[in-house]
Amino acid sequence: MMQDPVKTVKDIIEDGWELTDAGLKATDITWRQGAPEDMTTRFMAKTISAEFSFLTIPKDKRSLVRARAHMIVTADFWMLVTPDKTSDDMHADRRKIIDEVEEIIAANERIMTDLDLVYVAAIRNLDRESDRIVRTQFELVCLYQT
Repeated sequence: MMQDPVKTVKDIIEDGWELTDAGLKATDITWRQGAPEDMTTRFMAKTISAEFSFLTIPKDKRSLVRARAHMIVTADFWMLVTPDKTSDDMHADRRKIIDEVEEIIAANERIMTDLDLVYVAAIRNLDRESDRIVRTQFELVCLYQT
C-alpha cells in the first residue's frame, strides 16, 4: 500500500532539516500532519509550528495500463513573533525557512517514497500582524502512479 503523500512530504522535510540557527533547528519546531490546529495549541511551547495537509483530493488521469495522480500538499510554517525578535528578524527567518524547504524539495523531488515527482508550485506569505504571527504556506505538487 502506498504511503500518504502528505506524510511523505512532512517526513522528508523534517528529516532533511539542516538549519542550525537559534530557534530554527528541527527540534525547535512543532511538526504536525493533518488539519490546521487551533491557535491556542499550535505552538506547544515552541515559536515555530509546521503543519502539513492536503489542498486537493488526488486527481487521476487514466490510461489502459495505469493511472497517474497528483495531489497538492500544503506546508504551513507559522512563526510566533516573540518580544525579543523584531518583525525584520522574523522576515529574515522566513527567508531561511523558504530557502531550506526549497532546497530539501529540490534535492529529493524524484526520490521520495512512492512519489514520482514533487515540486514547489507556490509560496504565499499569509502574515497576521495583529496576532504577531508570520505565516508562510508552500503548495507542493505530488505526482505518482495509482
